[in-house]
Amino acid sequence: MSITDHEGKFQVEYSQENTFSACKKACELLEGISVQKIDDLTHTIYLKAGMTLFSFGEVVNVSVTKINDSLSEIFISSAPKIGMGANAPGLMGDMGKNRKNINKIQQAISEQLSNYPKEEQIKQTNQVSVADEIKKLAELKDCGIITETEFSEKKKQLLNLH
Repeated sequence: MSITDHEGKFQVEYSQENTFSACKKACELLEGISVQKIDDLTHTIYLKAGMTLFSFGEVVNVSVTKINDSLSEIFISSAPKIGMGANAPGLMGDMGKNRKNINKIQQAISEQLSNYPKEEQIKQTNQVSVADEIKKLAELKDCGIITETEFSEKKKQLLNLH
């Protein structure tokens, strides 16, 4: 690894699917950084930052790893496109551009994730809707529209007990 390589990682309380979707949207909206490839299988986004006064450009990767159903880790790495690191002594470093790119991407992802419900909110919503469904079924049973057997079977399905 060269001296101008930078990495950043952080965990978020979102599913891997929602986190990766937010990352894709955030990366597509970044100015000065273009999406080169999106790999949905490995949950990795390959980016390229253009040249500036401070660098010849960077190669940036964003990957999302599932920690559990409601927690994901985002890993961002930024490295110069050409050898301006430890193997090229005497050359000027990146003047902080790699770190700025990581911070810029992290902020953009954070903004996009704020549009998604956290997994705990989704679970609570689903629990309420299951309870509402059972209540509706009970009313149908009480009115004689469905039988006790139909009610019991549908309740088991809703509660994932079958």
